[in-house]
Amino acid sequence: MNTLMTTFPSRPPRTAPAAAAAPPLFQFARWAAQSTPGRLWVALVGIWVTVFVFFLAGRAGLNHHLEGVQTVGKDAAPSVIAAQRVKAELAGMYAAAGREFLMPEGQQGAAVRELDERRRAVTEGLMTAAGNITYGDAERIPIRTMLEELGPYDAAIAQARLLHARGDAGFVDPLRRADLLLTDTLLPAADALDRANREALDAGYNRAREASSWGLAWLLLSGLAALGALVGTQVFLARRTRRLVNPALAAATVTMLAGLVTLGSAYTTASGLLRRAKADCFESIHVLEQARADGYEMLAAERIALLDPARADVYTRRIRERRDRIITPAPGDTVDGLTSSVAAQQLPSGAGRGGDDEAVPRA
Repeated sequence: MNTLMTTFPSRPPRTAPAAAAAPPLFQFARWAAQSTPGRLWVALVGIWVTVFVFFLAGRAGLNHHLEGVQTVGKDAAPSVIAAQRVKAELAGMYAAAGREFLMPEGQQGAAVRELDERRRAVTEGLMTAAGNITYGDAERIPIRTMLEELGPYDAAIAQARLLHARGDAGFVDPLRRADLLLTDTLLPAADALDRANREALDAGYNRAREASSWGLAWLLLSGLAALGALVGTQVFLARRTRRLVNPALAAATVTMLAGLVTLGSAYTTASGLLRRAKADCFESIHVLEQARADGYEMLAAERIALLDPARADVYTRRIRERRDRIITPAPGDTVDGLTSSVAAQQLPSGAGRGGDDEAVPRA
């Protein structure tokens, strides 16, 4: 019996499954951590990142210092000084009118010229302030108020001069109107202009100082990080290649160190100059201009009180208020200490000569 035999193909031999390939990111991380080229690549990226942050910190610091200088030197400070000078000249106009009324007939020429000069100074000061409006209605409204009320104020003084020249005792009525316009409208408007710009100046200065402090911190941190990366790379190469100094890395390290020292010194110098411009220069000028305005108000009140005895108590109270404001010491100072400081200085030649009407201009 024939047997039918069927042959089947043999099975292929079993093989172990191939190991799964590592993810590309893992391979890159292993290459960067274990191979010399990978470590150099990481060091190079770190150096460029820290240098870029260093550059950004330096540029940001420069911009903040420029903004501070813009605020202190151009936007706010000139308007503050202009407001105080307008205030002083307005009070000076009133004082000059009182001087004219108290002078004998035929000897009033100097007082008339002084009045005209102060009127022009007020106009120029208002034009300066109007040409430097930076903070909107906070400046525009006080300037508009002074411009609108300057005409009636000047007209009241002119009417009083005319009546006084005729020998009419009613000249005190327009003088009182002028006094009311001065004390209730013009001087408060000048103070409002001063206050608006002063607040903006203080805010801008504080922002610049705070930004400068943060910028200097970032500058130092990024600069030191860049130096650390450069030195670390130099040490790594010295160990791997037995080469003590790499010229390119050495040059980059010296350049980075010089840039850090230069920019750090520039930061501190610029901060000191901005502080001096605001705290030492502007503050002193502002106090002197305020004292000058108060002095003219005192002088005007003294003269008008002689012309209008019925309101002498009002003018006396004003004199005392302005006197107290002038002699009130700043926080941390005392009257005795300021007096000793002034007495220890050498007075300029001619400082002790002159009458009362020359004391305020000389101051």
